[in-house]
Amino acid sequence: MKKQLGLGAVIVGVLCLSLGGPVGAQVVVPAGYSVEEVAAGLDGPEGMALVGAGQIFVCEAQANQLPGLPVKSDLTRVRRNGKTTTLSSGSGTTWVDVARDPSGGLFVTQLGGGLGGVQQIHPNGSPGWFVPTGNLTGIAYDGATGDLYVGRTSGSILRIDAAGSVSTFRSSTRADGLIVTDDRILLAAVLTRFVGGVPFSNQIVAYDLESGVEAVLADNLGTRIDFIALGRDGEIFATDSADGSLRRLVPDGSGGYTPEVFATGFSSTSVRFPTFSFNAVEVAPDGRIYVSDYGAGKIYVIAEE
Repeated sequence: MKKQLGLGAVIVGVLCLSLGGPVGAQVVVPAGYSVEEVAAGLDGPEGMALVGAGQIFVCEAQANQLPGLPVKSDLTRVRRNGKTTTLSSGSGTTWVDVARDPSGGLFVTQLGGGLGGVQQIHPNGSPGWFVPTGNLTGIAYDGATGDLYVGRTSGSILRIDAAGSVSTFRSSTRADGLIVTDDRILLAAVLTRFVGGVPFSNQIVAYDLESGVEAVLADNLGTRIDFIALGRDGEIFATDSADGSLRRLVPDGSGGYTPEVFATGFSSTSVRFPTFSFNAVEVAPDGRIYVSDYGAGKIYVIAEE
């Protein structure tokens, strides 16, 4: 990646704040940072798209729905004052991640019910086109071409162009979190091993969309990296939904990254998926870090003091 600014890789202290979530839930961030709850009462918040410095679109995956009931998902707008409104809803599938184009159009990935694919949603909330692809997780928008990149649970990364045509970008690659940087690098949280049938992610891979070169930026990471985001200073933030940590990968100056645990303590209280804690992460232009807590139904913002 072209943006390589070094940061210190040692956390020297922590600040512990109780945020009024489930009993015993605490979010721990490094000294010099504060954490604030910006939205609550969400039901299984997963992927997010951040607009400017505070407005959020988030997929609600109905984490506390009892097994056996019809699956339903919402795309929710969270305004800067914390007020939430449902922009669009779907039934029969789980909406996992969301991307936004410059015109305000939204795209959500969905899985389950034999209806996996990408659903376009207009700025007014009405549905647009639907591209069936099979079950999907992460999604990223390439501002240079209008292409979408999506992670398929069966093990591939797909490219969907502006006309809706689908092609395989990478086969035999199971990726959840995806982002496209301004210099057209596709970053992917790649699942490289399975334990007891459960996929675990331990690599961040970079694909140069112009040259086709790919490189492993970090290996042997965490247990289940779900979503990733590029920080203001070139670092990569990655959520580990299995152990409830937010990891930060700091450029080491030689093309690699040094991983560290940046924040911990996110809850695991989902009825449907009790082992999941939090999923998505987004970084605003001012460096504020937004994370969605799947089990507690909250979105937090972490900021330098």
